[in-house]
Formats: sequence, C-alpha cells, structure tokens
Amino acid sequence: MKIPFAGAESLHVTSASAIARRQFSLMLVAAALGGASFPALAETVTVGSQLPALGVVDQHERPLRVEAHTRFLVFAADKAGSDIVNKAMTPHPGAFGERRIVYVADISAMPAMVTRMFALPKLRKLPFAVGLVQKPEITAHLPRKPGEVTLITLEQGRVQAIGYLPAEAALLRSLGIAAS
Repeated sequence: MKIPFAGAESLHVTSASAIARRQFSLMLVAAALGGASFPALAETVTVGSQLPALGVVDQHERPLRVEAHTRFLVFAADKAGSDIVNKAMTPHPGAFGERRIVYVADISAMPAMVTRMFALPKLRKLPFAVGLVQKPEITAHLPRKPGEVTLITLEQGRVQAIGYLPAEAALLRSLGIAAS
C-alpha cells in the first residue's frame, strides 16, 4: 500500500500480516535448507517423548552424541548448574562409562573471548567429556530450572524421567554414585 507523503514521492507501508507471512516463509526455508531449529517452535522434552539428537562437540572438539544405550543425560543450562556437575563428577570420571552418562553444558551466554581464554582451558582439564552448547537453539527443547542441573533418564532414547537437582549430593544420589 502506498501512502502519499507531503512534498515527497510516496511511502511504502507493509501490513503486519504481510510481515508475519514473510517471517514464517523465511523460517520454513531456513529449516528446509539447514535443519535449523527455532526456540519458539521447539517443544520441550517431556516424559515419554523421544529425545531429539543433539549436535555438540566436547571440550576437545570431538563429537558427543546421546546414543541409544545412554541411560542419563545431565544438562547444565547455566554456570551454577555446571559448577554442581563439575564438583560432583570430577572425583568419579569412570561413572560416565559405567552408568552410561552424557553431560551437556550450555555455554552460549558466555562471551567467545572468555570461552577461548578461560573456560576451554579449564574444561580441558576435566577427566570426562562435556558437550558444549554454543548456540542456545540446540538445547531449547531441554527442560531447565535456573541454578539447578536437569537429569533426564533415558531408555533407548525415550525420556523415562526428568529431575532437577540443586546440589552435588542430589546429583550423585540420583545417578547411584556413592559420595566420596
């Protein structure tokens, strides 16, 4: 629609519905081309649902996957959650293989320079793999509570239980690991 503008040509105005249609079309094209996920469109994982694939690499830049045999997905959505996991699990690195645990931490809020200079060197010293999420849309579908660790129990990739753990002792107890 063109609207006359005093003393000038005319001003082109796009309606809100046209903008919405264009945005939706662009999202469909992006999803088709790149398999992109959009946080606004992602459904949160619930008990009984199949866990979607997570495309992450660990602190050593190796692919980290949740396989069909994975029993537990430990997810830290923030630094407080990550601190809980790191403190609880550092004395028990063998538990990851024994208990079939995969640990994923969302570091997307961390500035890139801080990640490179401080976080990665510290993470590389850990005796276990940490899947690093650098784009929040990768884990937008995972449930979370600020300051807590999300523990997702799996069987053949299907979610059996979801828990939120506020402390190291609760995480170790939920994973069946004796505190040291």
